[in-house]
Amino acid sequence: AITRAPANEHLPESDLGDQLVVTQVARLSDPDRALALTRGARLAQAMTNAGQIVGAALFLQGETAQTGETFTGSAVQMEIEHA
Repeated sequence: AITRAPANEHLPESDLGDQLVVTQVARLSDPDRALALTRGARLAQAMTNAGQIVGAALFLQGETAQTGETFTGSAVQMEIEHA
């Protein structure tokens, strides 16, 4: 099962406002987890290519994926520090 809640209920200053975000997911099988991260990374890469984001870090049940620029780059680090 997937649980969703408005972003601003978990982080009041979120720029997502009352948009629903995933807050809990039942334990996924290894293939389902890999598929979810692959699809998320594909979408993030498309958003990067469209100039909507500079990169994304995806975290799911102990697994991670990253797309776009690294988060240690000076321009990205500056945005994180001032977010």
